Amino acid sequence: MKLLSTLLLNLLFISSLWSQFQIGTTDITFTDPARSNRSIPVEIHYPAMSTGTDVAATGSNHPIIVVGHGFLMGVDAYLHIVDSLVPLGYIVGLVDTETGFPDHAAFGEDLAYAVTSLQQEGSNSGSILSGVVGTTSAIMGHSMGGGASFLAAENNTNITCMVSFAAAETTPSAISAATSIIVPTLVLAGSEDCITPPADNQLLMYNDLASDCKTYIDITGAGHCKFATSNFTCELGEITCGSGSLSREDQHAMIFKYLIPFYNYYLKNDAAAWASFNGNLTNDTGITYQQNCLPISTEQIVVENVRLFPNPASHVLEINGEVISENVQLAILNIHGQKISEINLNAGQKLQHTFNIHTLSSGLYFIRIQANDKLQTFKFIKD
Repeated sequence: MKLLSTLLLNLLFISSLWSQFQIGTTDITFTDPARSNRSIPVEIHYPAMSTGTDVAATGSNHPIIVVGHGFLMGVDAYLHIVDSLVPLGYIVGLVDTETGFPDHAAFGEDLAYAVTSLQQEGSNSGSILSGVVGTTSAIMGHSMGGGASFLAAENNTNITCMVSFAAAETTPSAISAATSIIVPTLVLAGSEDCITPPADNQLLMYNDLASDCKTYIDITGAGHCKFATSNFTCELGEITCGSGSLSREDQHAMIFKYLIPFYNYYLKNDAAAWASFNGNLTNDTGITYQQNCLPISTEQIVVENVRLFPNPASHVLEINGEVISENVQLAILNIHGQKISEINLNAGQKLQHTFNIHTLSSGLYFIRIQANDKLQTFKFIKD
């Protein structure tokens, strides 16, 4: 009870700072012409001024999160995600396909197509989401939907990040798909998951991820089905092997302890959220974890007295520093670690360069200064 009380108080504090929206709900069926006009029904929950069905959306620049459900589970098993994220300014789409005996490949394609379609709703003047959709998006899934999320994210440049809960291996293989995923990824597992044991599923997916920033969190005592709300079909599968010693309430509290700062960082460019996320990792006795990320700060000094201005910047970004003692490479990276622009500077020069950034999308970027095995990284925001 003490763990539950502490975590819930933390979440209530976070919600009091960030929560500002009610939850609107609508259903849209998207049609994919590339797959014989396949119908993809999505239950959409969005920030609104009042709670209800088809009520007016409010706000702007809301990130999209598309969620894939577990095997033989309905989308209503994931309303805890809706209740926690939509009030914070996220649009959550629950994809309602492959609810019977599934085609994993088709489900992965449905998740990917739902992201693209929801992004387009923001510029559709006839849509309830017109003008409120942001530029960032995520794919997330549980169990079978977690594995399908890997299939959806494979070679997908249209998403910002990915999250999976107790992801199950799929056909085609989610583990193999991980080798072609470069977006930042959070893999959540349960130490007492007897349906998709981490060693045979999530850990293999994590190890094969090609992402420049990936985090694996194993929640001590967590079971498979408790990543969702109570669901008869899922829990039937746990009868012979156990549901995990952690209560559902505690498990959900642990999920959102990491999920909220992860999304606030990658989808809302909230730099402080990254410090919160990593602070939780290092101080939490209720998890074990692994992380492999492109460094965003370092003590390896290449150039002294570096200054970026203006920051945030709209059109140009100037960088100044002291005389360079080695040949260095100066590069701009996006939040995926992908190189946007670079120049080379010779030893003996003063660091002084202006980057033209007017064509970049709004968001968080990095300036990387590299000389041989030394690396220095700075952050800036593009307005």
